[in-house]
Amino acid sequence: MIHKRITFWGFLLLVSCVGIFACSKEDNTKNAAARLKVDKIHLSVIQSGRLSSGSKPMLTILANLGYEITSDVSWISTDKPIGKGQTDVLLDIQENTTGGIRTGHLTVSSNNLKEKVTIIQTMDLDTDDGQNVGFVYLEDDFGWCEEFGGEDEIEKQATGTTINANTVATAKAALNSRGYEDINSGGNCFYLGKHYFKMGKTNYQTGVRLAHIPNLEDGKTTNARLTFHATPVRTGSGNYDNVQVIVQIEGPGTVGGGSKKTSDEISIQIPNGGPWHWVERSVELFGIEAASKITLKTTKTGSDTGTFRWSLNDIKIEKIQTN
Repeated sequence: MIHKRITFWGFLLLVSCVGIFACSKEDNTKNAAARLKVDKIHLSVIQSGRLSSGSKPMLTILANLGYEITSDVSWISTDKPIGKGQTDVLLDIQENTTGGIRTGHLTVSSNNLKEKVTIIQTMDLDTDDGQNVGFVYLEDDFGWCEEFGGEDEIEKQATGTTINANTVATAKAALNSRGYEDINSGGNCFYLGKHYFKMGKTNYQTGVRLAHIPNLEDGKTTNARLTFHATPVRTGSGNYDNVQVIVQIEGPGTVGGGSKKTSDEISIQIPNGGPWHWVERSVELFGIEAASKITLKTTKTGSDTGTFRWSLNDIKIEKIQTN
């Protein structure tokens, strides 16, 4: 009986050791197979060497065992020619003074894996509007809402009063005349506070769209920072609605330096039981034109059930330095 017990426990120990060594082998990155992924294999840039959005072109490379980038032309270089893991690589492309379109290639190598990226540089001119960094295209503290808004619930830390911008004709006219649009007017849940917009009600969600970019010449583009103050609405119990917001662009332009039209989720949350206050947030917009439409909204759709109310004030759009 003793011999059998020893044999049984010895067998368990042997199985455990085999499992440990097997796991160790799997986790050993030295023995892992090389993986290489490049997020784009074709890029088009304008005469200045930048994207038409005004930002420098960028590659995102995933190489678990490291990578190396080589160029077949002298006019293309990168800020991180060698790296490992997931890496954002900026491309430095010289101005095209040849008088015609030119093409170059980057080769991204990792062990025996290779990816070739083709870069086409046109003679298209930069459409930047030429304004100085810091130029303000829009700055609105929503002070014009005061005639409609009544009591300020955030300032008083209590219930305030608002006016429905869909049912009160003068309020809607004031909103629209300044270039703002309720993106879900059928939900009937867009309100003007003393100096802010209050949006949403139970089972109805909405946001606001800026119908055009003021003070931007037609046919010109800019890169700008959109800054705003937002806050979730507080319930009677002292808790706050759980709200994340996003910024979207319709028409020309992108959010960030890539090709995205929608920002990542932006938290404006306040700890339950804490004082009610405004949260400042910002996003960068590239290649926007006068006709670009910018929307700020929650991550919920207009018909999502639940209560995701929020307020917005102090919008500012100002020119930024391009990377």
